[in-house]
Amino acid sequence: MHVHHVALRTDDLARLERFYVDVLGFRITRRSGERSVWLDAGEAIVMLERADPDEPKIPEGSREFLAFAITAD
Repeated sequence: MHVHHVALRTDDLARLERFYVDVLGFRITRRSGERSVWLDAGEAIVMLERADPDEPKIPEGSREFLAFAITAD
């Protein structure tokens, strides 16, 4: 068994994309207009998705996180 994908929702898709691509070095594999960006994470996919305005917000002070092991270069 392995992780196939992780979906992360955000109010600011462009900002989250810049972080994952420019800072962490993930490669974009698919883009669906202004709705989502899929990133190559080895054997998995990280899906960055624009949150709908009526979706519940992540509670302030939430301890949710996702950790990746990346190389220094």
